Amino acid sequence: MGSVHSKAEEVRICTKPERNVVPSLFDLAYGYPDQYTRDGTCYAYTEPAEFKDVTRHHITPPDFAAWLAAQGEEPSKHIAAWFKSQKVKNGPLVQQPGPVMAEHEIILYSDLVKFRQDNPGAPWTDDMLALLANEEASRKKRPGATGVRKTLGADMGCSDKRIGELIREHKTAQ
Repeated sequence: MGSVHSKAEEVRICTKPERNVVPSLFDLAYGYPDQYTRDGTCYAYTEPAEFKDVTRHHITPPDFAAWLAAQGEEPSKHIAAWFKSQKVKNGPLVQQPGPVMAEHEIILYSDLVKFRQDNPGAPWTDDMLALLANEEASRKKRPGATGVRKTLGADMGCSDKRIGELIREHKTAQ
């Protein structure tokens, strides 16, 4: 899975705002800061604000559109609306013809993982879909199996939603 280009910005943020502390007539000096207590009488004070420096990363719409296309993903309706408002061209995703491995070279799941990582935009063949579906089925049979599609998605460099779509596509083709 490729990374998205982002712009970094150093900013100072307020983690705790300034606060005025005003005692009531019934406040006791117990538990009150010593520097604001004289002879058992509590005095008003202001707690200063607290700040810290953080780095914020901003992803630009064109960079995100390019990343989505490289992953072979369509933008959601909300992301498409964001692209439209930012004047980003994101027409229907066109699969770029990628290098196709000979069918006999993708036999094991590890072969499929390597191929998908080396060729993220390559089209999925029926054999690849069958291999992916079989891997999902075998992982789901393991005791305590959770997050199987997330793991498969991480292996393939795509989302768990995309893995689900691919497996459904394979099941309907059968």
